[in-house]
Amino acid sequence: MKKMSCDKTNTMFILAILLVIALILFVLIYNKKTSIENFASKNDNTYLYPIRDLQEICQKEHNLKPAYGGELCIENDKPNVFANCKCTDKFGVCKVCYPTEEKYKTGGNVIYNSDVEFES
Repeated sequence: MKKMSCDKTNTMFILAILLVIALILFVLIYNKKTSIENFASKNDNTYLYPIRDLQEICQKEHNLKPAYGGELCIENDKPNVFANCKCTDKFGVCKVCYPTEEKYKTGGNVIYNSDVEFES
């Protein structure tokens, strides 16, 4: 009789541990799903590079395709490292760029400046 009671206790203990593990996994998965970054905004002007309705904008205004990735802006056959491409032609060549980001031109985020000349 005692052996049966001991088996019941072990079984209940194992079930309790499994229940706690399942609860922890549920909480972790729920938090991960709810903590996914949400770029939705009531004001689309807060985006650095908005892509909402980009296909319609590029097609209507410029008769081009959108550049969804972080493509380098090329203006007058010269790269502009301070802006991203907004619209490309059918060959993938950048034709319209987002506005240039001025904050990087101040030098605050420059890691290496190749224009600096050192005295010898």
